Amino acid sequence: MGPPDRRGQRHRRRLPGPRQQDDHPRHRHGEAVLPAVAGQDPDQIEKAVRAWAAEQVPAGIRYEIDFGSATRPCLTPLDHPALQSVARAMGRAFQGPVRFTREGGSGPAADLQEVLGAPVLFLGISVPSDGWHAPNEKVELDLLLKGVETSAYLWDDLARNWRTAP
Repeated sequence: MGPPDRRGQRHRRRLPGPRQQDDHPRHRHGEAVLPAVAGQDPDQIEKAVRAWAAEQVPAGIRYEIDFGSATRPCLTPLDHPALQSVARAMGRAFQGPVRFTREGGSGPAADLQEVLGAPVLFLGISVPSDGWHAPNEKVELDLLLKGVETSAYLWDDLARNWRTAP
Protein backbone atom coordinates (compact mmCIF):
# COMPACT_ATOMS: atom_id res chain seq x y z
CA MET A 1 0.00 0.00 0.00
CA GLY A 2 1.11 3.51 -0.65
CA PRO A 3 1.39 6.31 1.87
CA PRO A 4 -1.79 7.97 3.13
CA ASP A 5 -3.14 10.82 1.02
CA ARG A 6 -4.29 14.11 2.52
CA ARG A 7 -7.58 12.49 3.61
CA GLY A 8 -5.68 9.72 5.41
CA GLN A 9 -6.66 7.06 2.86
CA ARG A 10 -4.17 4.56 1.52
CA HIS A 11 -3.96 3.59 -2.11
CA ARG A 12 -2.12 0.76 -3.82
CA ARG A 13 1.04 1.84 -5.54
CA ARG A 14 1.15 1.12 -9.20
CA LEU A 15 4.30 -0.61 -10.32
CA PRO A 16 6.13 1.26 -13.06
CA GLY A 17 5.21 0.08 -16.53
CA PRO A 18 6.46 0.86 -20.04
CA ARG A 19 7.17 4.52 -20.82
CA GLN A 20 6.91 5.58 -17.19
CA GLN A 21 9.51 7.70 -15.49
CA ASP A 22 10.76 4.84 -13.29
CA ASP A 23 11.22 2.43 -16.23
CA HIS A 24 14.98 2.49 -16.21
CA PRO A 25 17.42 -0.45 -16.18
CA ARG A 26 18.49 0.47 -12.67
CA HIS A 27 14.92 0.23 -11.29
CA ARG A 28 13.53 -3.28 -11.16
CA HIS A 29 10.64 -4.75 -9.23
CA GLY A 30 9.80 -8.34 -8.44
CA GLU A 31 7.51 -10.41 -6.30
CA ALA A 32 7.89 -13.80 -4.73
CA VAL A 33 5.49 -15.97 -2.78
CA LEU A 34 7.10 -18.12 -0.13
CA PRO A 35 4.57 -20.65 1.13
CA ALA A 36 5.30 -22.01 4.57
CA VAL A 37 5.07 -25.66 5.49
CA ALA A 38 4.19 -27.27 8.80
CA GLY A 39 6.71 -26.48 11.49
CA GLN A 40 7.93 -23.23 9.93
CA ASP A 41 7.57 -19.83 11.57
CA PRO A 42 6.90 -16.91 9.17
CA ASP A 43 9.05 -14.58 11.31
CA GLN A 44 12.02 -16.95 11.08
CA ILE A 45 11.54 -17.25 7.31
CA GLU A 46 11.56 -13.46 6.97
CA LYS A 47 14.81 -13.23 8.96
CA ALA A 48 16.40 -15.95 6.85
CA VAL A 49 15.39 -14.28 3.57
CA ARG A 50 16.70 -10.91 4.73
CA ALA A 51 20.02 -12.48 5.81
CA TRP A 52 20.34 -14.33 2.50
CA ALA A 53 19.64 -11.16 0.49
CA ALA A 54 22.19 -9.18 2.49
CA GLU A 55 24.84 -11.75 1.55
CA GLN A 56 23.86 -11.87 -2.14
CA VAL A 57 23.38 -8.23 -3.10
CA PRO A 58 26.63 -6.51 -4.14
CA ALA A 59 27.82 -3.41 -2.31
CA GLY A 60 26.38 -0.20 -3.73
CA ILE A 61 23.11 -1.79 -4.82
CA ARG A 62 20.11 -0.51 -2.91
CA TYR A 63 17.29 -2.97 -2.40
CA GLU A 64 14.12 -3.16 -0.41
CA ILE A 65 12.23 -6.23 0.77
CA ASP A 66 8.66 -5.96 1.98
CA PHE A 67 6.87 -8.83 3.62
CA GLY A 68 3.10 -8.97 3.69
CA SER A 69 1.04 -10.64 6.33
CA ALA A 70 1.76 -14.31 6.81
CA THR A 71 -0.38 -17.16 7.96
CA ARG A 72 0.83 -20.17 9.83
CA PRO A 73 0.91 -23.42 7.88
CA CYS A 74 -1.65 -26.06 8.68
CA LEU A 75 -1.21 -29.81 8.52
CA THR A 76 -3.78 -32.52 9.10
CA PRO A 77 -2.01 -35.83 9.87
CA LEU A 78 -2.44 -38.40 7.10
CA ASP A 79 -3.72 -40.98 9.57
CA HIS A 80 -6.40 -38.73 11.08
CA PRO A 81 -9.85 -40.41 10.91
CA ALA A 82 -11.48 -37.33 9.36
CA LEU A 83 -8.88 -37.22 6.61
CA GLN A 84 -9.52 -40.89 5.96
CA SER A 85 -13.18 -39.91 5.47
CA VAL A 86 -12.07 -37.40 2.82
CA ALA A 87 -10.07 -40.12 1.06
CA ARG A 88 -13.00 -42.52 1.06
CA ALA A 89 -15.42 -39.84 -0.18
CA MET A 90 -13.09 -38.78 -2.99
CA GLY A 91 -12.47 -42.40 -3.90
CA ARG A 92 -16.21 -42.92 -4.19
CA ALA A 93 -16.80 -39.82 -6.29
CA PHE A 94 -13.81 -40.34 -8.59
CA GLN A 95 -14.16 -44.15 -8.59
CA GLY A 96 -10.53 -44.82 -7.76
CA PRO A 97 -7.82 -44.62 -5.14
CA VAL A 98 -6.83 -41.24 -3.74
CA ARG A 99 -3.26 -40.04 -3.37
CA PHE A 100 -2.27 -37.31 -0.95
CA THR A 101 -0.27 -34.23 -1.90
CA ARG A 102 1.27 -31.58 0.32
CA GLU A 103 -0.95 -28.78 -0.88
CA GLY A 104 -2.47 -26.12 1.27
CA GLY A 105 -3.64 -22.59 1.19
CA SER A 106 -3.57 -19.33 2.99
CA GLY A 107 -6.00 -18.20 5.57
CA PRO A 108 -6.85 -18.95 9.15
CA ALA A 109 -6.72 -22.77 8.86
CA ALA A 110 -4.03 -23.29 11.52
CA ASP A 111 -5.79 -20.89 13.91
CA LEU A 112 -9.14 -22.64 13.40
CA GLN A 113 -7.54 -26.01 13.99
CA GLU A 114 -5.90 -24.80 17.19
CA VAL A 115 -8.91 -22.94 18.62
CA LEU A 116 -11.53 -25.55 17.71
CA GLY A 117 -9.39 -28.58 18.42
CA ALA A 118 -10.67 -30.09 15.17
CA PRO A 119 -8.81 -30.92 11.99
CA VAL A 120 -9.00 -28.71 8.93
CA LEU A 121 -9.81 -30.84 5.92
CA PHE A 122 -8.61 -29.66 2.54
CA LEU A 123 -10.69 -31.07 -0.28
CA GLY A 124 -8.69 -30.45 -3.44
CA ILE A 125 -10.80 -30.62 -6.56
CA SER A 126 -8.76 -28.48 -8.92
CA VAL A 127 -5.46 -28.83 -10.73
CA PRO A 128 -2.40 -26.55 -10.88
CA SER A 129 -3.19 -25.52 -14.46
CA ASP A 130 -6.32 -23.80 -13.10
CA GLY A 131 -4.02 -20.89 -12.21
CA TRP A 132 -5.17 -20.34 -8.63
CA HIS A 133 -5.56 -16.61 -7.84
CA ALA A 134 -4.12 -15.60 -11.23
CA PRO A 135 -5.86 -13.13 -13.54
CA ASN A 136 -6.71 -16.06 -15.84
CA GLU A 137 -7.88 -18.42 -13.07
CA LYS A 138 -10.27 -21.09 -14.27
CA VAL A 139 -12.06 -24.17 -13.01
CA GLU A 140 -12.82 -27.45 -14.74
CA LEU A 141 -16.58 -27.88 -14.40
CA ASP A 142 -16.39 -31.68 -14.32
CA LEU A 143 -13.95 -31.49 -11.37
CA LEU A 144 -16.12 -28.90 -9.64
CA LEU A 145 -19.13 -31.20 -9.91
CA LYS A 146 -17.05 -34.11 -8.61
CA GLY A 147 -16.18 -31.88 -5.67
CA VAL A 148 -19.88 -31.38 -4.94
CA GLU A 149 -20.41 -35.14 -5.13
CA THR A 150 -17.39 -35.72 -2.88
CA SER A 151 -18.79 -33.27 -0.31
CA ALA A 152 -22.05 -35.21 -0.15
CA TYR A 153 -20.20 -38.49 0.35
CA LEU A 154 -17.93 -36.83 2.94
CA TRP A 155 -20.79 -35.73 5.22
CA ASP A 156 -22.24 -39.21 5.09
CA ASP A 157 -18.86 -40.82 5.84
CA LEU A 158 -18.12 -38.45 8.71
CA ALA A 159 -21.54 -39.15 10.27
CA ARG A 160 -20.96 -42.91 10.10
CA ASN A 161 -17.28 -43.13 11.05
CA TRP A 162 -16.32 -40.18 13.21
CA ARG A 163 -18.88 -39.67 15.93
CA THR A 164 -16.56 -38.45 18.68
CA ALA A 165 -13.31 -36.52 18.62
CA PRO A 166 -10.27 -38.81 18.93
